[in-house]
Amino acid sequence: DQAKELSSGFNIETGNMNLVQGLFLNNSNEYFSNKLVRQAVYYATDRSEIQSIVSGGKGQIIGSFMFHGFGKYFNEEVVNMYDYNTEKAKELLKEAGYEDGFEFTIKIPNNYQFHISTGEVIVEQLKKVGIKANIELIDWNEWLEDVYAGRKFDATIIGFDSVLAPNDLMRRYVSDNDKDMCNYKNEEYDKCYKKALATTDEDEKVSLYKQMQKILAEDAASVFIQDPPLLVAVNKKISGYKFYPVYVQDIASLKMD
Repeated sequence: DQAKELSSGFNIETGNMNLVQGLFLNNSNEYFSNKLVRQAVYYATDRSEIQSIVSGGKGQIIGSFMFHGFGKYFNEEVVNMYDYNTEKAKELLKEAGYEDGFEFTIKIPNNYQFHISTGEVIVEQLKKVGIKANIELIDWNEWLEDVYAGRKFDATIIGFDSVLAPNDLMRRYVSDNDKDMCNYKNEEYDKCYKKALATTDEDEKVSLYKQMQKILAEDAASVFIQDPPLLVAVNKKISGYKFYPVYVQDIASLKMD
């Protein structure tokens, strides 16, 4: 909305926030400990619709716990693994023993309207397959204490950033890591992570990180949504603005026209 207001006096440049936004699922939850249920929730989530409603159609869809800014490490092949499919979601729920659906709570920090709006869209989408999701807004300190540290949640919506080292993100799903707030457990994933840290062969490292993204996607460890858009208003007298996958503003590239 702000970009539309400024568009007459500024050029609106569009980049990415370099975040992994997702509906993060507690894999120790009664329902989400079942892979079929997690997959059903993924199929029932229309990420393109979320982008259209919440992001103005901008941003980049992701399929695992990594964003495009990681370049060669990013696994493009998993992006469309769970294209929106309500019938497939219903089939999986039936197979899992939840043909009549179930109910759970999404805890969202009350200071992030972007994530709240995303949650509101997801609630309506899940209704179509018989799943009732309730949004509980909590303050940031409570989220840090109860959700992030305490792991007392069914699901949450947040965005994770990272330094430009793939292990910084991927460690959050290693079973013995204190960052594994989703209580995810997968021996193959853990082994790949250790190998990726140990190897000095860059090609092997890239291959391992891509394999880890595939494992997370196949397991539907969470519902990975998008790298949200970053909009920057630039004076029309200025050209050469560049986006980087880190939080910098490179003034050296700018020119006054």
